[in-house]
Amino acid sequence: MKNYKDDSKPQKTLDLVHPQAATETGGWPFALTFDDPQLGTLANSGLYKISSDANLLEAPADLTFTWSDGHLQVTKKFHFDHSYTVSVETTVTNNGNHVMAGLAWQGGFGD
Repeated sequence: MKNYKDDSKPQKTLDLVHPQAATETGGWPFALTFDDPQLGTLANSGLYKISSDANLLEAPADLTFTWSDGHLQVTKKFHFDHSYTVSVETTVTNNGNHVMAGLAWQGGFGD
């Protein structure tokens, strides 16, 4: 968050992701949670394709990330407005059937 600083001296840009905790727990922001842990492992370890080739986006902007292993299909749609508000919509199907999934901020916050 470029316009927000932490409490350290000297101040650094506020980081909303705690990289060490995320690495240790194996969980990252915007991870999916399922009743079936195997689906979570698949969905959260897949390499997602992004809908844009742009190196820089300016708000308002929409991005869609998709992944599928041929059975499980995941779509994550993000909408960024002019503030730090992000809208997220996820859709998950397994063999064409809708699967309930939660969106999690795993790994903890920055500082």
